[in-house]
Amino acid sequence: MIQSITATELKEIFKEKNSSILVDVRTQEEWEVGSIPGAQHIPLSQILNHVGALKRFDKVYLYCRSGSRSEAAANLLKINGIQNPINVEGGIMAWQRSTRHT
Repeated sequence: MIQSITATELKEIFKEKNSSILVDVRTQEEWEVGSIPGAQHIPLSQILNHVGALKRFDKVYLYCRSGSRSEAAANLLKINGIQNPINVEGGIMAWQRSTRHT
């Protein structure tokens, strides 16, 4: 089972510097429209090409538009040796909703 967190929890985690990475798995076109600050872009179609680089992080947080593709990416990473892939529930849509309320 893949661990997941809410967008609000994600905001708290990245307030302080840590050895985690936030990865946007959406398409290039979606990425160009906007992203969560500090995120790295690795489209779902290319995620397995980056397993080696992602292994150096304690936790790998993943998001997409609504949470489905990032959950798929988390499953792929877990199968390929990433110990702590974490899906951001609701993706960037939840992030945008959470930032409107602060």
